This record gives sequence, structure tokens and C-alpha cells, in this order.
Amino acid sequence: MAVNRIFKLRSALRITDQNEPSDTSSDEKFWNVRPLLDVIRNRCLQLEELEHNCIDEQMVAFLGRVPAKQVVKSKRNPVGVKIFVRCSMDGLAHDFEL
Repeated sequence: MAVNRIFKLRSALRITDQNEPSDTSSDEKFWNVRPLLDVIRNRCLQLEELEHNCIDEQMVAFLGRVPAKQVVKSKRNPVGVKIFVRCSMDGLAHDFEL
């Protein structure tokens, strides 16, 4: 598949109906991708939990337009979206929160 076709498909991808925002759209910054995030989070919660876990923040590099973009100059990727992640010793994410 050509690169231009991939970008064209990606620009047309919609998770929710953009014409009818939900009631939580004014309170939540990621309301338009919340169904996708819920599916991914539920899959992460189904993973077998190990005894030792770690909770830490993770910066996902992103330079585009997003309402929750943060700048943390001490990070390797200073501009992006901050996510709090619970990981196990083997490096798998078992839970996350935006």
C-alpha cells in the first residue's frame, strides 16, 4: 500500500460521530477517542498480573494539535501527552490513565 494512501485513510478514520458529541465532551479532553482507549485499557486489564508493579508517568511525543499537550523540558521528548502507566517487571502495561 502506498504511503499517500495510508495517510489518506488515516485522515478519514473516525472513532465517534463528530457531528453529535457526547455529553462528556465538555468535561473530557479525549472524548472523541474514548471508545478506542476503553477497548485498549480493558485488554490491558485482562493481562495476568505479576507480583511486582511500578507506576510511572510516560510522555508520548506529539507535536500536533491536542488539548492535553504538555511541555516537560527535563524529558527526552519534551512535548507530548503525559500518561500514567502501571507496568509489571516484564515491561507490559497493565493499566493506564490519560
